[in-house]
Amino acid sequence: MPATHKVISADSHIVEPPDLWTSRAPAKYKGQVPHMVHGKVLDEWWIGNEFIQPAASTLVQAQYRNQLYEGKQFGKLSAEDWDAAPTRRWDAVMPGAYQPKEFLKDNELDGIHASVIYPSVGLIFFKRPNSPLLRAIFQAYNDWIAEFCSEDPNRLRGVAMILLDDIEESVKELERCHRMGLATAQIPTYPEPHRPYDAELYEPFWEAAEALRMPLGLHIQSWRPQPVYGQMGPASAQQPEVAQFIGEQVVGADGRTGVDETGLQVNVAFKPIDFLATTDFYVRRAIGEMIFSGVFERHPQLYVVAVEYDTGFVPYFLNRMDWTYKEFADFTYHLGGDKQPRFKHDMLPSDFWRRNVRMTFQEDALGLFLREQIGVETMMWGSDYPHREATWPVSLQKIDEFFDGLTSEERALITGGNAAKIYNVQ
Repeated sequence: MPATHKVISADSHIVEPPDLWTSRAPAKYKGQVPHMVHGKVLDEWWIGNEFIQPAASTLVQAQYRNQLYEGKQFGKLSAEDWDAAPTRRWDAVMPGAYQPKEFLKDNELDGIHASVIYPSVGLIFFKRPNSPLLRAIFQAYNDWIAEFCSEDPNRLRGVAMILLDDIEESVKELERCHRMGLATAQIPTYPEPHRPYDAELYEPFWEAAEALRMPLGLHIQSWRPQPVYGQMGPASAQQPEVAQFIGEQVVGADGRTGVDETGLQVNVAFKPIDFLATTDFYVRRAIGEMIFSGVFERHPQLYVVAVEYDTGFVPYFLNRMDWTYKEFADFTYHLGGDKQPRFKHDMLPSDFWRRNVRMTFQEDALGLFLREQIGVETMMWGSDYPHREATWPVSLQKIDEFFDGLTSEERALITGGNAAKIYNVQ
């Protein structure tokens, strides 16, 4: 059914073209930046001489979803099924994923007025250790996505990538991206453990983001390097060189993945429980630190967006934060560690969440059922185009299905109005 309002996807993506970084990198990084290698079986992304990930197959794009899953049930595909996926070469990538005119055509086909656009391969770069090279990679991406969105700046709302490892540089990059017309910025879902978001060092960045009216996205799978917990075996627990990061491959001294030099198994990369099923841990911790340290009290016009975590976890989390705030007033602190057991104007942690935090989802029946406890004003629908979870090209049909029972006002807010307000979409 045609929408009666402008539908906005608050979470869409591009797929980075093969020459994005090689054509833009400073000369000194020409051999080190991400580049595509045409392998025997599939096309691959590499950094220098290090393999990163397959170039297209891990996305299993929306246009191939029915072809791949037709006649099969989710969770029952064999290894051969996945190997036969038609996305193993760059040539299979949808033109709309990297060409702005085609992106807009796909939006129109899907009934979408505008999209907030995040990276794809770029998400995993947040897990890499800080370096001048990494900062150059982020800057080159920001240049490219700004050019992409210049085709129609109102309907293509680009997301800058900001590392936050150097706050002064990050503020300058945020200001540069704003001048280029980018609407928002993606920061790490969670920083390195010794630099939590309740630290005073981030204050200039929060101030700049609020002044520029640029919401800050915390996208799934884009945290900074984190120590792996639960490594198996006493030897691995004692050897710093084995302490890898969640989302990074563990490779032993003998070259075997998942074992250390003694042969003991250690935490293997991409456990489902870490990779997708518990990732809301990082966004809860990040935003919780910001709330309890008074970030939103000092910056009432700053928005933070939890992207692609769904929303069903929120009622319990809000209740738990408020309970902690009321029952353990001596643990409530503001910036600098000052003990101030109450926020001004009798605000509760849940009040700051509902005022300053937004969340995106694709198909979240639980969240929509709990919308009154979550706050309709905090929820934003996204298509996740062109990834395999995407609702494209039947987004309006999916919205009709999942939003059955909501009022027209609720539906308009969640599928367009809330995003239009914080991203300034006309």
